[in-house]
Amino acid sequence: MKRILIPLAALMVSSCIIDPLYIQMPGTYWSYDAETSSGHVEARVIFEDDVHASVLQIVEDSGTSQTQHGTYTTDGHRVILSGEGWSNNIQFVRTFSHLKNNSTNRNMSPLRPKSWESMAGSVWCTLENGNMRVAMFPDGSKCLQAGFKNVSHEEGVPYGWEWKTSDYSLSGSHLTAGNIKATLFHDFMVVDTLGVFMCSNPFEENATNELKNTVWTCGGVSSYPGLLIFTGTKTFTRILVASKLIYQVKEGTYSFDGASITFNMDGKQETCPLSGDRFTWYEKTFTRNSTPGSLP
Repeated sequence: MKRILIPLAALMVSSCIIDPLYIQMPGTYWSYDAETSSGHVEARVIFEDDVHASVLQIVEDSGTSQTQHGTYTTDGHRVILSGEGWSNNIQFVRTFSHLKNNSTNRNMSPLRPKSWESMAGSVWCTLENGNMRVAMFPDGSKCLQAGFKNVSHEEGVPYGWEWKTSDYSLSGSHLTAGNIKATLFHDFMVVDTLGVFMCSNPFEENATNELKNTVWTCGGVSSYPGLLIFTGTKTFTRILVASKLIYQVKEGTYSFDGASITFNMDGKQETCPLSGDRFTWYEKTFTRNSTPGSLP
């Protein structure tokens, strides 16, 4: 019996021929669901170009989100994502037609951009390189961007809030708002090479009180930052940062009598006296932002 020996050079050529037949990742966007010990997780995986990738995950029951932004490489059927500070690389499997979740071996769903008629009422949030980024759209023309530098207060690195208000314009699935140039999807947007989750129900359009459309912040030298937005006369959205990668978004209702605010969230209620431009809720002191302060 004769042995057939395939030269190494021929194997390398074959590999080069096969690789382009695998699904190519740049400019593709994917979704998958998973059941974990923490609950049902919805994830979005973003390959913005031939280098950068983002993984957005949200645990529905707790409102906890994790954002990981990094880079990726391909090696045959493997797609490997990595980033500074990640505890482990994330791997997926690509075939000639699909991308699969490596842990479940299930096909992931491809996603395409979505045209929006208006951004009004939406709030978007992400964490990037230890910084918090939030964009709020209270109406059909204005965008308020909030950012917190160095959420973990790394020694020797400046930290604190930055604010910017700008007009915005829409063209199908493309958004321009100040320095934001984004592609819109159903529940996330891609800004440059970052994925940003949508995290709020619409603002109330009618009726008003003293608190509606105001933004309040918490966090100091020894604690992670947070943001509370009174999206209407009865509703609010709260965003709390828990680490460089994890934040929590929750919504609730409130009532206001001019002297105190009564919050209702997760079936619990607390009445908080309003002292000037601050109140304390669940042992966190929130201060009204006044420059630019309220949403337009």
